[in-house]
Amino acid sequence: EIGTCLLTGIITDTGGFKYSGVTAETFEFAAWLLEKGVNVSNVYRNVLQTVTMGSFELNRIARNRVEFFENGKVAFTYITKEDEKTVKAETGDYEGIVDIGRDVEGVEISIFLRELEKGGYKVSMRSNDYVNVSDICLMFGGGGHIKAAGCTISSGTLEQVRDKVIAQAKLHLK
Repeated sequence: EIGTCLLTGIITDTGGFKYSGVTAETFEFAAWLLEKGVNVSNVYRNVLQTVTMGSFELNRIARNRVEFFENGKVAFTYITKEDEKTVKAETGDYEGIVDIGRDVEGVEISIFLRELEKGGYKVSMRSNDYVNVSDICLMFGGGGHIKAAGCTISSGTLEQVRDKVIAQAKLHLK
């Protein structure tokens, strides 16, 4: 059970071993867990492949709303409180939506807005190669890591928040 929990953490933190921080040591530890009897395929399927119906529907909605800016270098999408209510989403069903844009060829920055219950928007950002999205989120009181960051913007309409965030993102593109 402990090994399953450890491997779950490794798989989620490395995005299924796809992020640049993965090392030979990461694989060695995963192999050690496999030798101890942890079922890697079950963990992988449960963590990265199986989604709730709410998650599936929110992803579908967000995918249909994706907009591209700056010659396809910036991807933007969003979901609203109403979307979450309509699909009977549960907490966490919106996790990973920010990756929809990042996975498109040519996109450097992916931006995802989620309308908050108390008002305002949670902004999630991801980058692929050279943009430090933490610097962008810092401009709005947030932070994070070079390639994964977020912030909360408590005032403005969806369009106003989108425009502010995209304007900052554009400043960081090469």
